[in-house]
Amino acid sequence: MEVLNDGTHTFYKSNYSAALDVTAVMGVAANLSVSWRVLDDDIKSDHSPIEFTIGEVYNTERVKRRDWKNMDWDAYTEESRIPLQCLIRD
Repeated sequence: MEVLNDGTHTFYKSNYSAALDVTAVMGVAANLSVSWRVLDDDIKSDHSPIEFTIGEVYNTERVKRRDWKNMDWDAYTEESRIPLQCLIRD
């Protein structure tokens, strides 16, 4: 088993902070490339968000939909019908 934490503090309460959160990998995942980091993002919690990656990172292009009024809702409904039915059954 490999512990990914690097000692960065992830818990903050008043004047106290500590590295309380633990992320570990074992088995097949331990043989893959891994990364672990604490994000500088205020999520309104005592704990900082942690991002960890196991395996290869693939860059994917995000499709942004900003014009909701002109979105083809009929096409969206048809395209999402079967995947949503599968989720409901499982």
